[in-house]
Amino acid sequence: RQRADHEICVQLTEGFTDVLWTFSIGGFVRRLYFILQTLFPRPAVLMQVFPFLPAPLFPLAYALRLIQLLLRGGRQFVNIVRKP
Repeated sequence: RQRADHEICVQLTEGFTDVLWTFSIGGFVRRLYFILQTLFPRPAVLMQVFPFLPAPLFPLAYALRLIQLLLRGGRQFVNIVRKP
């Protein structure tokens, strides 16, 4: 039981480190910029995440990133809900 509780706590806190870091950044605009760069990095960084994508199709990388984030969030939610 304690191990299961610990695993749930670890899963919950993994996603919150960026949120906690955001509160240490001064200014609303700088916080917003940090969040956007975390979710949707610069084109050069995003092309490293999706190296198989040809350069002319680069705008699709942002759609793929959005799908990636939604699937990851959904998977984390299901894992948290399923754990006893």
